[in-house]
Amino acid sequence: VQTLVSRNIDPLHPAVVSVCGIHGGIATNVIPDAVRMVGTIRAHFAETFELMQRRLSEMAEHVARGFGCHADVTYTSPFPPVNNDSGLTDFALMVAEKVCGQNQINHMEHAWMASEDFAYYGRAVPSCFGFYGLIPPGRDSYPMLHTPQFDFTDAAIETGVRLMCGYALNADKLSVI
Repeated sequence: VQTLVSRNIDPLHPAVVSVCGIHGGIATNVIPDAVRMVGTIRAHFAETFELMQRRLSEMAEHVARGFGCHADVTYTSPFPPVNNDSGLTDFALMVAEKVCGQNQINHMEHAWMASEDFAYYGRAVPSCFGFYGLIPPGRDSYPMLHTPQFDFTDAAIETGVRLMCGYALNADKLSVI
């Protein structure tokens, strides 16, 4: 399935495909009558997402047929891509620099391929989705969210509260809405 992105998608169009679970039988000596694979497809552009859905379905059906089996591919409603409003992003960065200091801000150069229900807010009103750091002092890295090693850093709560208060206290500088 990794070839969906590498061989089918324009390299300038962000896209992700992940197999996140394979579920079959429970006995070590019995071949299950069915195996279920689950995962996610993410794309920044609707056309890319539709192409990935079509190609994944084709791939699953053809590979299964090659082994004398069949594949049923179903999709649940995906979250739309998160698109930040540029004015709100500028506001959020301005407040974050005031609250945390400019040296604590990490500008992301490329789209983050999160699967996030926050995207629905952005369809209704201008919005900005961002991250604040969870790396504890004295460490250079930390496990990513949605990985088995992730553990929330309680010390990050203070930063989050300070940022939210900063946004509220500087709302008069917001000219987007």
